[in-house]
Amino acid sequence: MSEQQTAHSNKWIIFITVATGTFMALLSASSINVALPIIETEFNASLAGIQWVVTGYLIVISSILPIFGWAGDMTQRKYVIATGFATFGLGALASGLSSSLPSLIVARLLQGLGASMIMANSYAALTAAFPIHQRGQALGMQGSAVALGGISGPAVGGFLMEWLGWRSIFYLVIPFAIIGCIMALIHIPKQTGGNRHKFDLVGAAMLVVMVSSLILALSQWGRPGWSNGEVIFYLLLSLVLAYAFYKWEHHLHAPLVDLKMFQNRVFLNGNLAGLCSFLAISTNTMLLPFYLHRVLDASPKTMGLVLIVFPIMVIMAAPLSGYLSDRYGAPRFAISGMACMTVALLLLAVTATMRALWPIIPALAIFGMGNGMFQSPNNSTTLAVVPVEKHGMAGSIVALMRNFGAVVGTALSVRICDSVSEMYLSSHSAGLLELDAFIRGYQASLLMGAFFAVAGLIFSLSKRKSLIQSKEGT
Repeated sequence: MSEQQTAHSNKWIIFITVATGTFMALLSASSINVALPIIETEFNASLAGIQWVVTGYLIVISSILPIFGWAGDMTQRKYVIATGFATFGLGALASGLSSSLPSLIVARLLQGLGASMIMANSYAALTAAFPIHQRGQALGMQGSAVALGGISGPAVGGFLMEWLGWRSIFYLVIPFAIIGCIMALIHIPKQTGGNRHKFDLVGAAMLVVMVSSLILALSQWGRPGWSNGEVIFYLLLSLVLAYAFYKWEHHLHAPLVDLKMFQNRVFLNGNLAGLCSFLAISTNTMLLPFYLHRVLDASPKTMGLVLIVFPIMVIMAAPLSGYLSDRYGAPRFAISGMACMTVALLLLAVTATMRALWPIIPALAIFGMGNGMFQSPNNSTTLAVVPVEKHGMAGSIVALMRNFGAVVGTALSVRICDSVSEMYLSSHSAGLLELDAFIRGYQASLLMGAFFAVAGLIFSLSKRKSLIQSKEGT
């Protein structure tokens, strides 16, 4: 039996393996947030220090995704994924056993390393395992795993915190890591005929520092303890390294990131559309709970029921969209999904001043449906234009867009909200209440999200045009 036949025969087992890794990584990322106040008290840490439990994890994942995508293409993807599960499990164990904040941060960095190995190769493993007429469905279900990990994290984390303490949040994912490692070793087939090239150490170092600097600058912009000079320094450093990285990779025979992939307008527009989608999503994700709590005085139970609407719609829409896009064409679903996201963000912005719960539910339903419709068709068509031997590299870039958009979008939305709120309070100090100021800031953030969604819609339309031209041979 050939490698491709083996992959197809084990396709659903491979999907479960990859989905387990995605779910595990996102569960760990989202569940830890509810424990941060307790960890801060136990370790007698500052807010500036405790934020690195989350920020460090995200920076490690984002900065090294392309490195492990390259490793999956050049070596054996199954071993990279299996090592990722093992590393993540060890990091979770070390996190649970941590006796100080520095040791917890180091353990979280180890978790991020493992998560990056899995995420960088998940799309490539799925596209290799599934025949072309089922890839959209598989990637759509992978999108459901992403949503499920995000939705279950706060609830699971809160339950474990109440009954077993914050360390149990880390112990919970260890069984997932063990099972995922074993399944990857047994069921993901070996690659054959792949090229082996010397690792680009210089390019890797530049990439890690470049991405880390950019995320640091954008995520810490305006935060206490960070001066404008520090932010500008990291921005300039990332720009200089981006240029140096381009020049270095451009002349290598076997680059760490094949920048020629971006010459394909389908691949370029697909990644830009994906980036815009997560920037748009993040503008509401961080601020909506504060709106529900501060403005509507919603109870924790009510907040949970409201917040669950978005991921439930993603879970429902993503597999269906992937299935239908395999049969009726992916571009129309990606475009329609991004249009729905734009409408939803505008609805949330317009109805924010109503201070009512009922308009939020349908808006979040449209938002989640749109995201579910967009992600899998966009990812499947983006990866389809890349040669199979570069799917790991391409998939890692797609995952990088997701993580980068989530981190930067959250930071920008909070900063925009704070800035607009402060501006209105300073100019209307006698006549504008703090809640009114927050609503103005929240609206500004949502409008920024709608702007990102419109940009994503434009990139999706451009991608569709490029797909049509490639089919016509023009």
